[in-house]
Amino acid sequence: MKIKNLILMSVFVISSLIISSCSSAKLEPNIWKPAAVNIDGKVGEWTGHLKQIGEQKVWLATANDEKFFYMCLVLEDRAKVMQMMRAGFTVWFIPDKNEESTFGIKYPLSSKILPKEQMQNVTREMFQQGGIEKLVAMFLEKQTEFQVLNKEKYSISLLPLENKDGIKAKLGYDEGKLIYELQVPLAVHDDYSFQIAALPGEN
Repeated sequence: MKIKNLILMSVFVISSLIISSCSSAKLEPNIWKPAAVNIDGKVGEWTGHLKQIGEQKVWLATANDEKFFYMCLVLEDRAKVMQMMRAGFTVWFIPDKNEESTFGIKYPLSSKILPKEQMQNVTREMFQQGGIEKLVAMFLEKQTEFQVLNKEKYSISLLPLENKDGIKAKLGYDEGKLIYELQVPLAVHDDYSFQIAALPGEN
């Protein structure tokens, strides 16, 4: 393995979903994955690579091979899980050498989940045994699409989870943890509409 094969990711921790107490930027190399990651909403192949963010119940791991960037985000904080379900979540790709090619993947999409009166009842019950599991299950059933946003945060495409553009996204829920996995093409493809404008070894 050579360091030139790794995308160096600058992780800006500015989302209130992730960090509420500080804002920081850190440059770290991804894990090098010679074999494609299975985007299935499970943490199995990320075991040993997930890094906790601060002291929060949030873990993150990123990886790449010669063709794709991969990410796994794990949330164990119920308040943050609820925030993600209500507001949605966007991952932004800002290439160091070509910021004009910035784009974001919004997944999951924001969701009302339930009518307001039902939501109030569920919110009261969510901390009881099995409450949040039922709510997450209902939420996951509705998450069948994702948005591609331009740098001005406008939606430029709405794609199904099963698509021909090389982008894969999946949510899972296991043992009180919401698991988010994402795959996005790097700038080595000719047949995909959306690619991170960076090659392995670039930022």
